[in-house]
Amino acid sequence: MHTRFYITFCFLAAAACNMLRAQMPIFGADSLMKHYTQRTQLLLDRSGALGTHYKIDLFGVYIYADAAARAADRPEYRVSWNELPIYKAILAHAPREEARRILLEKGNGPFPPEITKTYYQLGTHSHGDFAPSSTLPLNGLRIALDPGHFAHDSASSRVEDKYLDFKVAGNGPDSVRINFFESQLTWQTATLLAQQLRSAGAEVMFTRQYGTTAFGKTYEQWKKDDYQRTRDSLFILRPDDANLKKLLNPRLANDDRLIFRFVFRDAELRKRAELINAFRPDLTVIIHYNVDETNTDWKRTTPRNYSMAFTGGSFHSGELADSEKRFDFLRLMLTDELINSITFSGAVTRRMESELNVPLATPRDATYLQSSSHATGQPGVYCRNLSLCRLVQGTLVYGETLYQDNAQECKLLMQAAQTPNPGPESRTFQVAMAYYNGILDWAKAQPRE
Repeated sequence: MHTRFYITFCFLAAAACNMLRAQMPIFGADSLMKHYTQRTQLLLDRSGALGTHYKIDLFGVYIYADAAARAADRPEYRVSWNELPIYKAILAHAPREEARRILLEKGNGPFPPEITKTYYQLGTHSHGDFAPSSTLPLNGLRIALDPGHFAHDSASSRVEDKYLDFKVAGNGPDSVRINFFESQLTWQTATLLAQQLRSAGAEVMFTRQYGTTAFGKTYEQWKKDDYQRTRDSLFILRPDDANLKKLLNPRLANDDRLIFRFVFRDAELRKRAELINAFRPDLTVIIHYNVDETNTDWKRTTPRNYSMAFTGGSFHSGELADSEKRFDFLRLMLTDELINSITFSGAVTRRMESELNVPLATPRDATYLQSSSHATGQPGVYCRNLSLCRLVQGTLVYGETLYQDNAQECKLLMQAAQTPNPGPESRTFQVAMAYYNGILDWAKAQPRE
């Protein structure tokens, strides 16, 4: 009788000790809490509007679906500090949806033993055989290039509303008709950049080819093959969406502007991110050209001209309404992807400024830099919760070079768009070299193993 009592007592005492240990913070927990709280406040939730969705304490990080879940302490995602290496290993190796599934199934509990064992052995080094040499300074780097937009003619450029078409008044040769679309510029820039990168030893992938979307077909073919299925899938997810309901109106059912804006655009951006993430690049370069937001409809020139770049971060009120965005919020909080992207983007923007002779934008130079972006401390680099900045995993730069509608740039860019094989005097070649030299600068700063 006494022996049974003693055994029971020992078992309960051991269980109590285990519970106590489980409730004790790990060594250095206060430093981890401080570090990730500062990162979140500086780069992810600078406006302080998202507090109902997360908690960071001495035990780890908790992500909540809404205020009610937070009040009841029912986290959707939780990562304790001692689980942080496993969490990072999962993100480094598992496909995006698989990583999210693991986190959702884990919920408020620990990682299952088989998950812990598998990913502990893999560690966080997922890919990359960067081995630079004097002749191949980018040898082994995997670089994804995303040429923004998709238009291949005037009609498709009007669907996505990314074109310039106006006349610049002047006498004789100074009078010129400006007519080009942004996807011409991004494709040409990406092609020129890829040539330089491959010559330096990098492996390069494109998210699209000229004349096609990320789906491997033209917008017109996508509309014929996939539009109705994609629209119907969105209706299942968002049955009360007023914009989707517009497309049920017979008068608006074939309105390309509505189809592009409310169905195609998000689906195609997701496809781009899917292709990039499957490639698992060391670097992703998202290439865009900018316009002056104050120049209504871009029907005339502007004297203004700036370059800038974006990374992920800067979530605002309402932007953690769905589970996937909360997953990305946690990912950008706990991995070094955002910090690495800021460093990389800074290397690129410095080259943009010095090689293009165009100033880098400060927050006062555009309303969106004040309302929906956060300065990062790197010149011309801003956190902004753009779709690709959130969906693409790893180190990235989302470049916005030049104002296409600038009085001088529009002539140079049109000339570039009309040149089959642009050389060093071409503006798109100069932009490509700014990206390339920024990548070289970043590569030279990487530690050697």
